[in-house]
Amino acid sequence: MNNDWPADDAEIDLALNDEALGKLLDTPTKSEPKVISECVGFDESAGNSWLYPSNLPLRSYQHSIVQAALYRNTLVVLPTGLGKTFIAAVVMYNLHRWYPESKLIFMAPTRPLVAQQIAACQKIMPFCPEDTVELTGRLPRAKRAELWATKRVFFATPQVVQSDMLDTGDGLQFPYMSIKLLVVDEAHRAKGRYAYTQVTDSLMARNPYFRMLALSATPGRTMEDVAAVCRNLCISHLEVRWDDSIDVRQYVHKRSMRTIVVPLNDRIKEPRAQLLQIIDPYLRQLITANVLKGARGNISRNNLLFDQSRYQEHVARGERHPEHSLIVSNFAMCI
Repeated sequence: MNNDWPADDAEIDLALNDEALGKLLDTPTKSEPKVISECVGFDESAGNSWLYPSNLPLRSYQHSIVQAALYRNTLVVLPTGLGKTFIAAVVMYNLHRWYPESKLIFMAPTRPLVAQQIAACQKIMPFCPEDTVELTGRLPRAKRAELWATKRVFFATPQVVQSDMLDTGDGLQFPYMSIKLLVVDEAHRAKGRYAYTQVTDSLMARNPYFRMLALSATPGRTMEDVAAVCRNLCISHLEVRWDDSIDVRQYVHKRSMRTIVVPLNDRIKEPRAQLLQIIDPYLRQLITANVLKGARGNISRNNLLFDQSRYQEHVARGERHPEHSLIVSNFAMCI
């Protein structure tokens, strides 16, 4: 999980509760889901109740968030270690009960996270192993087509889901109309043309009748960032808790932080200097094009990834640099 917390939590807290955020969320950027009188596939007998695990300690904030997320498209902002996966597993299991013929998708940004989440969810709720599958790009597309047709609970990276949504004429029919829940882990990535956004767009275009549950410890550094995530994922409700929130405070372990500055020794300095010499021409061109910030000698890989992502967002808005191809290749060379 991303633990890179913003320096000023109060600023984000204010942003999340600001009236302006509500106005930004009200700005239509996608087709709104239509209200329908009958939910296709809904089991009325199962839908009269929802299940919550009694074999684990009850945490009031988790219970409250689950209840909200069952009925509204929810962004859950919760510090790492306080049970976002637990919330997702309970919501998934109840939608699984309510819609016996439905399919549910849990997306995480990397394969290790996908494997971690499927194991955690199966420990929390009794998902049927025969119905549950982890999809990876290593599986042949024909095999994935078979799994989409026969399984119900899917754990995958958004890139795999996006790829399988494409109609390539090879017989893979993505089950758009069967999807009833989309869970998005590390939802703060849902900006620009990242796969989370494109999967949501594709699903909304063909089947707007699904529940969205987005999870993040760091939703964004500004009000605009948070609003963009909410719009891109069709979020209508926020559940926000910080370390000092009343209902989570007792579950947060006290942390003692100490900064240790480690100087570079000669074994590191020499190869670092050689590497900087190799990439220096590419860094110069990126800085000259005003798409990379900072001094050449102090630019880290994280700086490069951040500025590359920011440039991609500009491109997605139609603000392409005249030397776009050169910029893309220079970022690739440096990273």
